[in-house]
Amino acid sequence: MVSAAERRKRINDYLKRIKAGEDVFDEFYRYTYLGLEYIARLYLRNKSYVDDVVISAYAHVAERIHQFDDTQNGYAWLFKITQNEALKTNRDNIDNVALNENRGKVDYEDRRLEKMDMYDALGRLDELEHKIVEMYIFNDTKFVDIAQELDMPLSTVHYHYKCALKFLYNSMNE
Repeated sequence: MVSAAERRKRINDYLKRIKAGEDVFDEFYRYTYLGLEYIARLYLRNKSYVDDVVISAYAHVAERIHQFDDTQNGYAWLFKITQNEALKTNRDNIDNVALNENRGKVDYEDRRLEKMDMYDALGRLDELEHKIVEMYIFNDTKFVDIAQELDMPLSTVHYHYKCALKFLYNSMNE
């Protein structure tokens, strides 16, 4: 299992190499795809746009790699790009739905139900797993810092995080 610090270091290394003009985008894609897909699923109302959002995020990275500050957290940069692409897709779809009244009513209900499913799934996590997911994903807190704050071993934090992700994934795909 790769630690969060190692994952961040590896992502930063890929981004530095891409910025330098090396041809490693395919490796970078394979290494980061599942993480970006998960982020897109968290923020999208309509899950059928997940692949579109992830591809848009990669396109955004390719277009703006020159802006990447390699002293910063590359994982957080990717997370934010993917999050923003998902939110933009949500906004665009609301605008498109508004053009068609009948379709809008159905889509609004579907989006409301999907959002309720996500909140319900998050709410069914036990308190510790919910706190770890919230700290790691929404507050961008490092696992090491989470372990220190919760006064528990790092491996325990990783274990609870993985259990929470598995639960959320299964809950959202029931």
